[in-house]
Amino acid sequence: MPVLRLFAAAREAAGTGRDEVPGGTVAEVLATASARYGASFAHVLETCRIWVNGDAATPGDRVAPTDEIAVLPPVSGGSDAGLPADIEDVRDRRRRLQELDDAISYVRRVAQARADLTRAEQARRAGTATDDVALDEVLADRLLGGGDRPPRPAEDFSDHPRALELDERCARLGFARLDQLTDDELAALAAGLDEVEQAASAERHHVHAELDSLTDALIEGYRDHYEGTVDDEDDA
Repeated sequence: MPVLRLFAAAREAAGTGRDEVPGGTVAEVLATASARYGASFAHVLETCRIWVNGDAATPGDRVAPTDEIAVLPPVSGGSDAGLPADIEDVRDRRRRLQELDDAISYVRRVAQARADLTRAEQARRAGTATDDVALDEVLADRLLGGGDRPPRPAEDFSDHPRALELDERCARLGFARLDQLTDDELAALAAGLDEVEQAASAERHHVHAELDSLTDALIEGYRDHYEGTVDDEDDA
């Protein structure tokens, strides 16, 4: 569920600095929050800027369960000055890591789908297959299936260097001619795809750890920038 972080007057109106609020878009999350916290919060919200994962957001922007939505009232005196340069640097680094995570996630899911098809061919040869495996069903399960961090709406990553590396390995191992591979070649292909998937999973783990650290750094930056929000004990 998306995490809502509230600062300064927004935090005071809501009575909390952190909450989990359901919604598929920024507008839905904020509407639920307004209903939850009341008219005073809704009034404060009218003057706030909204950021998702450190980037300025619009009401129609979609949000994932792992996204962080920050409600940022104008700074003291009504100024709409930008955040300090060090926070901007954190935002840029976080954005680049999110793009890398999208690409790695794409490659991981494609490798999983191709491994499923390879094992389906192994099962067919061994006489243990229960049903024919449909390509569209495999792709729907692997490329669109859920996970701890579902893929965010993003561009086509089929031309990303990571995806091209996967395609090159599949070409070398004969994925395009599954039914012509020997049993040993088929086993080597499955092992190669497993290796790609495991490496991508490990890399995503490290990327997620850094993303979490950068999110914490952004929240610290927000707290330092917005008056009256340093004490965060009631966020739990």
